[in-house]
Amino acid sequence: MPGHSLTRKTLKSTRRTAALLFLIVSSPLLAEVGYPVDLNSLPVYIRAGFSLEDGSIPSPDEEIGDDFLRLPAARNRPVIVPDLKLPGMPEREFPELRSLPPADFTLLWRFTLTDEDLTHMHNPVLLFAQIGEGWQIFINGRLLQKSMDSHPVNRRLLRVAVNPRFLVSGTNQIVIHLKGDPLSRETGLYYGSPYRIEEAADAEADVDQTLYIVLITIYSSIGLFHILFIFG
Repeated sequence: MPGHSLTRKTLKSTRRTAALLFLIVSSPLLAEVGYPVDLNSLPVYIRAGFSLEDGSIPSPDEEIGDDFLRLPAARNRPVIVPDLKLPGMPEREFPELRSLPPADFTLLWRFTLTDEDLTHMHNPVLLFAQIGEGWQIFINGRLLQKSMDSHPVNRRLLRVAVNPRFLVSGTNQIVIHLKGDPLSRETGLYYGSPYRIEEAADAEADVDQTLYIVLITIYSSIGLFHILFIFG
């Protein structure tokens, strides 16, 4: 029947359109290779504890153990330690007034680069919208930066130059040793984005945009407080 044929064609067209829209929407989250590297397009693995000697940190060619909690890719993905309910960690109570001694945590990402990606690197920078409280950053087992001073709160936006010689064609691995109060929301990656390896000029643009959003959020919060205060 002509009507049935038209209906089938319409359904096929609708399915193709839906599939295309899904690929367009999800493609940034599925892209796990290439430079620049968006760490939010990759799973991140986190566990309590950190040691370079006990074999708990796998090499890039080894499987990641079940002791790591896997967080899937997401465009806007904070990694706040007390929100993750890691095994053996104390739980926040309300109201929470305690401050606990710093604890150690391991964060891990893996990404793939090609020879062509490496040739496009001129001045790569690792950009973290926020990291705290203390940290050591390793790329393929090499220490990139360390800030483990005993500050009460050491949460900050971080930009650090990456030596391209530390990166390889194939699988690469970033490992972060986090150290902080397990009840503090300052321990971890508080803001959702950006977390990237990219050229320094692009990182500067991302920083400007991030600071602009933070300032708008602060000013909006202050304005809302004043409105509530007047109504009160």
